[in-house]
Amino acid sequence: MKEIKKVSYEVESVENISVMGLLDTIAVMGIQSKDIQDAKTLKVSLEAKTEDGEHATTVEFDVIKINDQWYALGDLLY
Repeated sequence: MKEIKKVSYEVESVENISVMGLLDTIAVMGIQSKDIQDAKTLKVSLEAKTEDGEHATTVEFDVIKINDQWYALGDLLY
């Protein structure tokens, strides 16, 4: 495993998504749509510096707000 010397990120875009579009996903997790205060899709670019140089990638993921806390949908699956 390579030692990571520095990690940086930049949010490239934030898009609103409708709770209705998430219904199948949240139903599997047992989350009630009435509990969701907001929902967004984030596109984030990540850069990591290692002894081999810089490595970059872009990730896109959905987040929802419940009880004034933001959660990535992937985090809620575990």
